[in-house]
Amino acid sequence: MHDVHSFEKHGHVPSVAVVSSAFTTQAIYQAEMLGMVEPERHMVPAEHPISDATDAEIALKADLLFDDLMYQLTNNRPTSAARRNHLRSATPSEACLAGA
Repeated sequence: MHDVHSFEKHGHVPSVAVVSSAFTTQAIYQAEMLGMVEPERHMVPAEHPISDATDAEIALKADLLFDDLMYQLTNNRPTSAARRNHLRSATPSEACLAGA
């Protein structure tokens, strides 16, 4: 989210982060701490886990995210309540709240 914030604020480059679905709440929390307004517009969740996926699994996940990524990059409308609620459905972890 730091990169998205930097690209959007300093470079005026529309940006979207791909975030593992297990970490969307933490990403939103981090974005809000950076001062981002409506951080849900700047992220697309990928099915968790990512780090241990094979190259073929990563390629499939990327293919499934493409339409959502393009929509988030090109749509200037506010985030829907349903999307906002879905992405904010969990509580930030203790590590996240501690600043890890």
